[in-house]
Amino acid sequence: MAAYASRQELQDYLSGNPVAQLPDEPEVERLLERAQRAVDRVLGRWPLLSTALKLDPGSLDLVQRAALSRATCAACEHILSLDAEFWSGDDDYLPNEVSILRRAQRVSPRMMEELAGHGLIRRSGTVTTILSAAPSEAVAALGEA
Repeated sequence: MAAYASRQELQDYLSGNPVAQLPDEPEVERLLERAQRAVDRVLGRWPLLSTALKLDPGSLDLVQRAALSRATCAACEHILSLDAEFWSGDDDYLPNEVSILRRAQRVSPRMMEELAGHGLIRRSGTVTTILSAAPSEAVAALGEA
């Protein structure tokens, strides 16, 4: 069962987009669950909960919960706006041309915008930071990661 966003929240989010149409009832739940997994993939280093999700919306503050819901709805919108060829990894080409019209993009830019600035995305340290340290410090930093 979808936890990050409800059917009603998704319907409200999609109301202004004529391209992304809300599917029938049995498909909505699968769509929301697929979108939750997409959101979880970009969140970073959160441990998985017993629900197989990274976040419990009930443990978040109101602003974070709203951002999580909007990000999930944005991921749904992204999925609904693209066709099956896109999700299989194909690029779009201009007819009779060799140049790529549109590169396949797996992550919804709008989903990332909805998550930004709410403390939900966790990133790990960079290689640059570790390599600039003394060798013994770098080994210690790798052990902590």
